[in-house]
Amino acid sequence: MTPLLQQLTINHIQALTADAYPYLYVDRITELKPGEYIKGYKNVTFNEWFFPTHFKDDPIMPGMLQIEALTQLFTYVFLTLPGNEKKPINILEVDGVKLRQRVVPGQKLEMEVETLSWKRGIGIGKGKGMVENKVVCEGQIKICMPDMLKNIVPKELK
Repeated sequence: MTPLLQQLTINHIQALTADAYPYLYVDRITELKPGEYIKGYKNVTFNEWFFPTHFKDDPIMPGMLQIEALTQLFTYVFLTLPGNEKKPINILEVDGVKLRQRVVPGQKLEMEVETLSWKRGIGIGKGKGMVENKVVCEGQIKICMPDMLKNIVPKELK
């Protein structure tokens, strides 16, 4: 049985991933069961790089960056499995995206993603982001770990 991990700080997160400021959208992991599910959050602050242009007088976190935050969180479900630290992970597909409410400076975007499938380096998860217990974004995410895919290419194609 895979152990449940609690409270991974930004330092732990940076040790797992190649993502870095200003494109790292997860501040803390609050609950994690490697390979199965994860919870974490992003503190949305006024000094984010995107607020001066989105929008100057009415700052809103872009919806696709909310989905990027969910996707980054999902990758940590697999990057925390033994031997996977810092391995590249690619987004294959994001489906059924719903952006339900604005996310603005001063809010805490709490996120959770559950793994629906993990086979041969391809993971599918269902995630949602919440502010004050209200769902603000959700979607299904498909990712892949290219290093694992290399091992399953038929011999005649190698």
